[in-house]
Amino acid sequence: MTGKVSCEVRDGIAWINLDDGKVNVMSSAMLGEIAAAFDRAEGSADIVVLRSGRPGIFSAGFDLKVFAAGDAPRSLEMVRAGAELALRLMSFPLPTIGGPSASWKATPSRWAHSCCWRAISDLAQGDHTAWG
Repeated sequence: MTGKVSCEVRDGIAWINLDDGKVNVMSSAMLGEIAAAFDRAEGSADIVVLRSGRPGIFSAGFDLKVFAAGDAPRSLEMVRAGAELALRLMSFPLPTIGGPSASWKATPSRWAHSCCWRAISDLAQGDHTAWG
């Protein structure tokens, strides 16, 4: 992993942290790193926590520069990887906790919804429309 996504397993808990140094933009590369972190967690943990390692932001969502460039194949690849992450979270064989401790936008809020549980701090802001 390049450092945008880390996975540390301690006491049976896999802590998957997102931190691209900015706003955790979900490019195809970032989504690939998240998938690799879940691969590692699946083989070595009992529970997974997905959270931001960046204070103040969980994720700004998909990489809008890819969409703006009009590159349909790259856009499709990125959107497909995002959908696959949501499906993986919903069907993951281990319990998952989404920990958006700060602002998140659009698609990343759907990933939090896809986890078994969500742990939200007072700092969290985002799309709460489907929370129940």
